[in-house]
Amino acid sequence: MYNKVDGRLMQAGDRFEFGRCPQGPNGEVEPITWRVLHRYSDSLLVIAEYGLCNKRYNDKFYNESKCITWSNCTLRRWLNNDFMKKVFNAQEQSLIKISNLTNNAGPSTQDQVFLLSEDEARILFTDDDDRVMNLTKYAHKKCGLCGV
Repeated sequence: MYNKVDGRLMQAGDRFEFGRCPQGPNGEVEPITWRVLHRYSDSLLVIAEYGLCNKRYNDKFYNESKCITWSNCTLRRWLNNDFMKKVFNAQEQSLIKISNLTNNAGPSTQDQVFLLSEDEARILFTDDDDRVMNLTKYAHKKCGLCGV
């Protein structure tokens, strides 16, 4: 995402609304609040203020003989396809940059929406309490975005 929102240069800790999805207890569609984790010279790293969906990393459980990494998990495909199309309009989608991600346990990927690595979470949040992600009321009750 570019480093300005509504003409305002964003800083770490700033919040803004972008995209819409079911969040209220009865599935009311509301703007998504994002928190800026880091500002780069031409882009922002952001995280949703609340967990929007309670979805598994991968749809199937595999034993150790089949390693599921970020590059081949079903959550990655869902985030960068269905999620993108459901919560962001075409103009918003065009503002979300593609990130080149280096993965320690698998091939590198290029994604618009992704999970933070463990190291990033340790660096970008102040403490364990800050790392806790609370779900929206709707995601806690039922996740209409992912069909849970």
